[in-house]
Amino acid sequence: MNKANPILILIVIIGLVLAVGVFYFAYSGNTISESEIELKSEQIIEPEPVVQEPEPEPVVQEPEPEPVVPEPIAESRPNPALGGAVPIAPEPEPIREPEPAIECAFGQEIIADKCELVVLEGDIECLIDKGAFCAEILMVKKGTTIKWKVIDSYLGVGGDVDYHQVYEVNGLFDSGQMVEGRSWTFTFNEVGEFDYICPPHIFMMAKIIVVD
Repeated sequence: MNKANPILILIVIIGLVLAVGVFYFAYSGNTISESEIELKSEQIIEPEPVVQEPEPEPVVQEPEPEPVVPEPIAESRPNPALGGAVPIAPEPEPIREPEPAIECAFGQEIIADKCELVVLEGDIECLIDKGAFCAEILMVKKGTTIKWKVIDSYLGVGGDVDYHQVYEVNGLFDSGQMVEGRSWTFTFNEVGEFDYICPPHIFMMAKIIVVD
């Protein structure tokens, strides 16, 4: 019994030593020295520099081309008889109506698209109607006889005088008073210009030109 106690005591001592050693190593392995802490605090990880990409150049937008208007194309319609498309002819342009024909006064004819005096000869009848002589100007050949005839049915209407008169302003000829239906003649045997009027209607004026 006395021999077993030293062995037991030795075993207990060895166990205590092992326990203390295990505890020491475990504690020392998890402890960081102050120098290590200072070293790690100084190692600050600097951020990587950010590389700024260059801005893209502005895109210059080219102007859009003007739209091209295609010329109209004649429509095509299928023709069952021919088994294909037949072009439709464009509509014809409207036909312009001819301009009205030029109407010339008595004693005139159309020359170069306008009315011109022509020389009359022989026996000529000049009608007096609606407050006017047959023409404002007549050109006749020497020896021509002119007969003035009144066919004006408005004579005497509204208090007007009931006659016309053919009077040369210098008194070369004078028909006197001519009522409706009456006539008077004069032969021009001299070359010249002769102005005449209707005295009761001073707005009625005309001229005779006599040529060889």
